[in-house]
Amino acid sequence: MQPKQITVATNVNPAPGFDRGRWNSNPMDVEHPAPRVIIADDHALVRGGIAMLMRILDKDCEVIETNSYERTLAALSEHQDIDLVLLDLLMPGLNGIDDVIHICKTWPDVPIVLVTVEENNSVIQAALNAGVSGYIPKSSTPEVTMSAIRLVLSGGIYVPMSAIRSPEGASIVDDRRELGPPARPGAKPGLTKRQCEILELIALGKSNKAISEELGLTPGTVKAHLSRIFKALKVKNRTEAARKYSSL
Repeated sequence: MQPKQITVATNVNPAPGFDRGRWNSNPMDVEHPAPRVIIADDHALVRGGIAMLMRILDKDCEVIETNSYERTLAALSEHQDIDLVLLDLLMPGLNGIDDVIHICKTWPDVPIVLVTVEENNSVIQAALNAGVSGYIPKSSTPEVTMSAIRLVLSGGIYVPMSAIRSPEGASIVDDRRELGPPARPGAKPGLTKRQCEILELIALGKSNKAISEELGLTPGTVKAHLSRIFKALKVKNRTEAARKYSSL
């Protein structure tokens, strides 16, 4: 298993195809299901631009556009197997980090990435602590934006350069480094020691918040672990993961 990735690169060349769950990393494989992404922003031009980037990354990407917090909640409730939500922090109806926390708690297995003009380090820190899987400033280039999305869909967490360079950024990096290295011999196949601990807590019915408190992790780190767990066990949700883990 590869160690957890954190990227702050500004000159990168995104490649087609993703590697998260049902997203197939091989662009020549036509069997993979079409990815399904919610783009939530009140500006049609922004939604259209992000949709174009998504279809550059995967031409079969299914994009669901919403222009308010209420419609975003409705889309999440109505559609199954959402692979990613790209969410504007300043969208109408969304009351800041509190509503972001609500989305992360209600749909804990869906990666949430904030795409916003807000670049305040304390807001970025609060968002990551709330459980988002990435924070993309709207000042980012298309290349960086696509690479950030690819990273998140690979099970990583994207942290912008401004946050990495801040004093708060050091704690973010340290927390994310906890996600590797691979488990020692004798551990469950494809899982780290920490991921086994998380699976044991999931089997006890504990929430992401409870797991993060018990293990001293941020909710975002727990969610990133879950993404890697689902991929390693080839499952889609917590119930399937706990069941398969118990049979190993």
